[in-house]
Amino acid sequence: TVQALDAQRARYVLAQRDTGSTGGRLKASSVSSLAWGVPQWAQQLVLAIDAQREQFQNTTPGADAQQGAAHHLDNLGVVGQYSLRLGDAGSLSASLRHDDNQRFASVTTYRVQAGTVLPGGLRLHAAAGSGIKNPTPTELFGYDPHTFIGNSALKPEQSRGWELGLEQQAFDQRLRMALTWAQSVLRDEIYTVYTPDFVASSANRTSLSHQRDLELAVSARLFAQWHTDVSYTWLDAREQQLHEVRRPPHIGSLNLVWDAPGDRGGVHVGWRYNGSTDDYNFTASGPPRVRLSAYKLLQIGGRWRLANKLQLQARVENALAQRYEDVYTYRMPGRAFYVGLSSAP
Repeated sequence: TVQALDAQRARYVLAQRDTGSTGGRLKASSVSSLAWGVPQWAQQLVLAIDAQREQFQNTTPGADAQQGAAHHLDNLGVVGQYSLRLGDAGSLSASLRHDDNQRFASVTTYRVQAGTVLPGGLRLHAAAGSGIKNPTPTELFGYDPHTFIGNSALKPEQSRGWELGLEQQAFDQRLRMALTWAQSVLRDEIYTVYTPDFVASSANRTSLSHQRDLELAVSARLFAQWHTDVSYTWLDAREQQLHEVRRPPHIGSLNLVWDAPGDRGGVHVGWRYNGSTDDYNFTASGPPRVRLSAYKLLQIGGRWRLANKLQLQARVENALAQRYEDVYTYRMPGRAFYVGLSSAP
């Protein structure tokens, strides 16, 4: 596969060009796989390689030679993955990825996962892995020499984590329950630093960010045309013993779906709960942190087949017109209606 992007950005204030940048991305990748074995001992080997070049240049009027210099970032990645499936009894897989980066040190990341079915149909699964996220061109080189200055000394973010879960099906697979516990740690987290005159830049945190969460999911087919999904997540995300911003400790959802006989149409109702959480105070007064209130959102939608390959769709988002914020001082949309036509499956 080959992917290409060419972008030109500009901001105008009172019809005068204020800031701007040009950028591009070219990525080519190839994936090959080899499978062998019998259904009770099925194996697969996957090899992949991808090469990417990102380009960036600040074109803001008044930028000096250093701020307006052209930059490019090259990365070559090689991936190998082996997987083994033991029929319905379980599975095992392991993968390695090596990245050779033109700007940052080469790094190797991994992921291993396994699952097995215990007596009574209880499925146990576990996984562990590591990851890396390089800084973006904006974080490295900035986008406005007057308001956001790049930091060319940034290091990539690195993470490690693991998870352990249970899954059970019952009543002829009409009921599915899953419980998952996960923990992770993030090193060299990139964040934004603000000066008193509101000039911003990026930096790496010297402390670690720890996250642990518990996820519960239940899916049930109540009757022939009715099914429901319920999920809940408890999250504890801390950095220097402080709760991470915009990481609500409690999130939940409930979805109820009715499908008309013969797949003529259907109706769905979704309810989502987002617990209260902390955020930074970007205003000139008050404490450095504020508390965002919890909110509940209701979505109602439906579809109806008008012809063999044409169906009408409609939905109402935030049906109760809740006033809420995900970012302090930025109000989210109120009630919204959508109606459209689409090709029916």
